Amino acid sequence: MSQNKPTVSQKKNTTNQKKSAPKASKAPKTQAFNAVKSKKTRHKSPRARKRIVIAIFVVIILILAAFATLIIGNILNKYKDIQNEPAQNPNVTHVEKNANDIKIGNLLLINSELPYNFPSDLSDMINLYQYQRNDANVNTTQINGCYTYSLTYDRIHLNRVTLNALNTMIMEYCKTLDLTGASANSASNIEIAWGGYSNSTLGEYTDDVKLGKGFYDHALGTTFTLKQNKPSSALTENLLKNNFTWIYENAHKYGFINRYPNACENHTDYNSKDRVHLRYVGVEHATYIYENGICLDEYLELLRTSHGFDNPLTFTANGKEYQVYYVKYSGNPTQIPVLKDANYSISGDNMNGFIVTVEK
Repeated sequence: MSQNKPTVSQKKNTTNQKKSAPKASKAPKTQAFNAVKSKKTRHKSPRARKRIVIAIFVVIILILAAFATLIIGNILNKYKDIQNEPAQNPNVTHVEKNANDIKIGNLLLINSELPYNFPSDLSDMINLYQYQRNDANVNTTQINGCYTYSLTYDRIHLNRVTLNALNTMIMEYCKTLDLTGASANSASNIEIAWGGYSNSTLGEYTDDVKLGKGFYDHALGTTFTLKQNKPSSALTENLLKNNFTWIYENAHKYGFINRYPNACENHTDYNSKDRVHLRYVGVEHATYIYENGICLDEYLELLRTSHGFDNPLTFTANGKEYQVYYVKYSGNPTQIPVLKDANYSISGDNMNGFIVTVEK
């Protein structure tokens, strides 16, 4: 029995072997965990990259869509306000206008931002002083030997259409007055203080109203300024009380507008005070402007923003029906649509387009 018992040294060796032996159970668990973790990482990384790619793609699509919307919007805006009638319409013809034509016509808007140079050629202008003193014109310039209006200067010019309208209006005005004892200088007590001048002539005069914002239109030869002379003892009470009332109320019948009404001072930045600046624009336009209580600036803006070929402004003036519409300048030449056989006129606006007036 003593042979089977282990010695003390054998017991120690056995114990040391147990302590030094590695823990086999932990190694497999760690390896398995790492394997799973590595597998998850391999599956997660491509998915994340895919999401990033998709996000970048979406952003690019949104940017391209925004640019496309902007481009399409600009194209639509270009043709939104005014659409010309298709060329294939058999009832429509087209008139060609160029950039120079924008500065020609009775409906030009002229101010400090939109100047108009005095013409060097005055062949289309009539000198009022010479006209008054021509015996052939006595019936349109005098009543009982008295001038219907006097002139501040001897070099005031108006174009013929404007002058004829002025003479007709002043003659009718004088018929409403009691001109008994009126001075030979001016039967109506009205003086034309300013009118169209040549560029050099205008600079020679400095009337008591300084040249400024109210005088840009005078370059056209369709605008003139009226003032009342100082009262004379020979003038009757009826004449003294008139103060341009009749002219304000009737000028549109002869094609004239009050260019700078006080109610439109916010547009024109000018107050006419005790004078009236009349401008010839034609009976139809003057009537609409007068009856609707607007100024030329507002009238042109209305046409430009709201009335094209397909939606003309329609109204009646002097017993006739008119249609007025705006066509934007689109390069040389710009095609202006008009109905065939229509009685029409075209005026530039001194901005970027044309006003077409059709008499029905």
